[in-house]
Formats: sequence, structure tokens, C-alpha cells
Amino acid sequence: MATKSPNWQKLKERLKSSWQKIIAPKGKSILFVCLANICRSPLAEALLREKIKQAHFSQSIKVDSASIENWRNGDKADSRVIQLLKEHQIPYQGLKSRLLKPMDAKRFDLIICMDTTIYDATRERLGESYFSKIVPFSNFLEDQADVDDPMLTKDFQTTYQQIDQGTDKIIHYLQNNTMNQSASDSKIQ
Repeated sequence: MATKSPNWQKLKERLKSSWQKIIAPKGKSILFVCLANICRSPLAEALLREKIKQAHFSQSIKVDSASIENWRNGDKADSRVIQLLKEHQIPYQGLKSRLLKPMDAKRFDLIICMDTTIYDATRERLGESYFSKIVPFSNFLEDQADVDDPMLTKDFQTTYQQIDQGTDKIIHYLQNNTMNQSASDSKIQ
């Protein structure tokens, strides 16, 4: 499992000072970003969509995913991701890789990056004026570690468990936060 980077505390402090945007259950949009958009981010997209539906605010929150690299653009989610989603009876239709675009910074209220490298690349690509919208997925994990890339670890089950735990925290956050509270100011439980 990935460990915290040495600069983790600095990163968390930068997030606290920069993130002023609010997420609330109505009319909001969330984008997950990973390297190729065939494993982690589409898995997070599918899980969060299902949990939003179960929480009864599916009509008001848009969820999507994207990649920072263009090599798999247009490809479906990895077959092992599809298999995991089938096993857990999570709808997976329409999961297709696409590249992160500059207009995504305007279209999405929250951009969640699956690891620190993706977080840094996304911030660089979208620019400083959008830093407040960009957060690492690890903010929603108890151990605050990066989400393992199953293409490297070959452990899709652990990645599923990390994303399942994190999306539970995102739902909890969405259900319990008000329009006057930012994610960096609230304790994610």
C-alpha cells in the first residue's frame, strides 16, 4: 500500500488555506481523475454514482471521471474493474476513458485526484485559479494514503476497498455539510 509522502502535512495545509469552494447535495458536480481513466477513476465514478442514487440525491449531483494521459482515450474501463463492479452489482455502463480538459475546471465543483502525482499534474494542467476545487482522494481515506494503482499492484480488490471506503466518506460529507462549510474545514468522518 502506498505511504504518505514526506510533504503530506504541507500539502494538507495548502489545501486548507486554498480550498474555499463548497460541496452540497444539490446541483453539484464531481470529477475523479487518475492516470489513464480505465481503473481507479472509473471505479470511483461508478461507486459514487450508485451511492448517490441510494442516498436519494442522484438527480442533483453529476459524477464523471477523466485521465491526465491520452494513451487510452475512448477505451472502456479495464475488464477487471468491470468484473469487480459486476460482483458488487454496481452499474458500469458508459465508463469510457477521456482526457482531462481545461473546461473541466469550470464544469466541475470538485475534482478528486486518485493519488498525489495525479493531484500535482491536475493542478498544473488546470491552473492556480482552480486549486480550490482540486483535492486528493486520500482526504477521504482514514489512513490518508494514495489510492493504489491496480495496474501496478495487480491487487484490484484492495483498490476497490480503498475507493469504497473513500466514496462512503464523500457521501457522508455531502449529507452532513452545509453551504457555509468547506471540505477543508470539516472533519471527514
